[in-house]
Amino acid sequence: MSQPIQLDTMMCQVSDMTAAAEFYRDVLGATVPFTSSHWTSVQLGSASIGLHSPLDGFTKNSGGWILGYQVTSILELRDRLVLLGVPILQGLHDVPGGVVILFADRDGNLLQPIQRGTTIAALGS
Repeated sequence: MSQPIQLDTMMCQVSDMTAAAEFYRDVLGATVPFTSSHWTSVQLGSASIGLHSPLDGFTKNSGGWILGYQVTSILELRDRLVLLGVPILQGLHDVPGGVVILFADRDGNLLQPIQRGTTIAALGS
């Protein structure tokens, strides 16, 4: 290859574009610079996420990519998710480099935020 491969956009299928855009904007605090009935651009920090209406001939499943992103306070995010009724699929746990939780958006797409440079013990949780 003459040029290195560079990650550009992560895309996931969603069943309700309006509800999905609201989830990423209102729950995660992402910016939504563009939205239409078939495609919504979501900016979450330096990551570009594409929300896409269901692709012809493809079905949604529970496998696949997990979107990992960095937060400044995993405890604040966890509390916000609980307040908004978003089920936490895996609670706080230590991983190399930080603390993560696991939850899903309204279409079951998995998200795993990390607070880097800490441990559960250091967070007091």
